[in-house]
Amino acid sequence: TIQDFKDYLSTEDWENLRIHGHRMKGSGGGYGFHFLTEKGKQIEDAAKESDGASIQSAITELDDYLNSVEIEFVESEDW
Repeated sequence: TIQDFKDYLSTEDWENLRIHGHRMKGSGGGYGFHFLTEKGKQIEDAAKESDGASIQSAITELDDYLNSVEIEFVESEDW
């Protein structure tokens, strides 16, 4: 969650930031959320460099994005 990222950043837990950024990077695209993949990569890469400012920027962008996303379920005859 966003709060987890904020908590990891507040304690400078670079390893958990790297791990969770990596996971988000891997799963975002699989669900069609390429923005999550980009932000996951940004967090993962920044955590490797202990770059808190870049991570904070990604968290803010993620928070804004997730607050504006609307999920639309569409039935398909192919299922």
